[in-house]
Amino acid sequence: MERTESEIVSVGTFAKELLSSDTFNALHKEYTDQMLTSIVSSAPHETKLREFEYAKTQAIIGFVNHLVGLAVAAENIINKDTQAVEPDALDDDE
Repeated sequence: MERTESEIVSVGTFAKELLSSDTFNALHKEYTDQMLTSIVSSAPHETKLREFEYAKTQAIIGFVNHLVGLAVAAENIINKDTQAVEPDALDDDE
């Protein structure tokens, strides 16, 4: 799905707010800690349980990386627009 620049900025701004949210970060830590605890406390023969918990860990890491990518894409668009304006502003000062 192709997004317009304004959609990317909107979604990326939301992703950045979510990533900086204390509530989101606390819930993320709680969730990943629970998965890691399940892995560490599993019995040696419980390989399916460990594989399942590991897959969940990788999924949450992928989701957070997706949010970071959205935030970076939005930042790049915002910075591109800012940089396009700055040279004109310098010409006015001379």
